[in-house]
Amino acid sequence: MPIKRGALYEGGGHGMIDKNEWMVVYNTHDPIVSQELFDRVNAVIEARTMEYKAQEGKHAHYEKPEMLLQNLVFCADCGRPLFRYKKVNSKYDRVYWTYQCRSHSNLLNCPYKYIHEKDLYGAVYAAIRIEIQKCSDVYGIIEKLNRESGHKSRLAKFDTEIEESERELRRIASLRQSIYDSYAAKLLTVSEYQFAIDKYTADTKKQSSRLEAAKSDKAEYTKNSTPVNKWLAEFTKFMDAKELTADMALAMIERVEVSDRNKVSVIFKFRDEMAAICKYMEAA
Repeated sequence: MPIKRGALYEGGGHGMIDKNEWMVVYNTHDPIVSQELFDRVNAVIEARTMEYKAQEGKHAHYEKPEMLLQNLVFCADCGRPLFRYKKVNSKYDRVYWTYQCRSHSNLLNCPYKYIHEKDLYGAVYAAIRIEIQKCSDVYGIIEKLNRESGHKSRLAKFDTEIEESERELRRIASLRQSIYDSYAAKLLTVSEYQFAIDKYTADTKKQSSRLEAAKSDKAEYTKNSTPVNKWLAEFTKFMDAKELTADMALAMIERVEVSDRNKVSVIFKFRDEMAAICKYMEAA
């Protein structure tokens, strides 16, 4: 296909010119290499170019499968992303995909690693199934604990603490108003009024801290004792999944690491939430 001629002046467009339109001037300076070597090199370049064009599009009929672990697979040694490569077996008319670390050729301390995409997906899915089963077991335990009287008594204790703090704050506010009215009626001296105000301010701060702590403890307890917990909520969505999907990987996985022995390690999201709910079960 002819290549559009490009303008070669400053500010103009740029582009390659078709070989038929080249203007060639010979023998303008002493050659760096001999004409024979120049011709041989150009012959090799042209042969490779023709070979590339002949092969171009030859494997276009192979379907490119969805990349289920996009931006999630890394080298366990150098920490850099692994790259996905297509491999074609022309003899059997088959194509397969692999993951490799490019750092191996540049960094002597980064071992060579090469894993088939099918094997990688299988290892990741197996790890996910273990995590989902763990969620399923925890979910059942949490439901059982929530039905027991101890769960209700803990919630009642938080509610009592919150109600007492709120009631005490209302009482202090009433006393502050009363002391101000007495001061306005000149029943108190300035020093007496200031002493009372300082005390009520300290009491208000103490009760406010007590109230916030009770609310925070109740919220944390509720989050970890119900399916509101992010770890449970996200992972149980895929309880019935039969294979690895991109949505599953994106929701559950923080990163996947591959070692030189093709050992696959999966680092999951919501590790803090998982630890919190396990702590709750231990304390129950």
